[in-house]
Amino acid sequence: MKKILATMLVVFAVTLNVIIPTFFMLEISVIAYLKQKPSLRSSTPSTSRLLILPANMNLAGAEIEFVNIKDREQLLKNILYLLKDDFDYIFIDCPPSLNMLTINAMTAADSVLVPIQCEFYAIEGLSQLIYTIDMVKQRLNPNLTVNGVVFTMYNSATNLSKEVIENVKAGLNYYKYKTLI
Repeated sequence: MKKILATMLVVFAVTLNVIIPTFFMLEISVIAYLKQKPSLRSSTPSTSRLLILPANMNLAGAEIEFVNIKDREQLLKNILYLLKDDFDYIFIDCPPSLNMLTINAMTAADSVLVPIQCEFYAIEGLSQLIYTIDMVKQRLNPNLTVNGVVFTMYNSATNLSKEVIENVKAGLNYYKYKTLI
């Protein structure tokens, strides 16, 4: 008999909640979980194979709320450590910004999948992201790896999309997925 996989999605990007069916979501948000650490096991039916810990607008203030917390970069890692045996996969969706939530995600993660928009400023942001990944590897999570790069918002009718892909391929030593989104 084939094993049914269990997946958890931690959402740090508020906009993603618009497309997620609400019947998969827990009533508690990721920010409440980071602050209060309630039991996820009591919040979800035992038959559920997909668990979504959603973001909400309160997540915007997390940076300020966690400023004085010791080891604040480890908050998500400590929570997920308790749950890792319950899930085959845990995905952490982050906003396109390098803030404390992103640092938390990288500290908790085994690997990073880097989506790159085929736009001019994406290359500039990519260099900052790679620098941040290197800093996280040095200081917080030496086992963090980059799984690869996936190109998004690709438009075959524009030269810009093709140029971005060529520049990234020439400048990065990471795996580049062939699928263009």
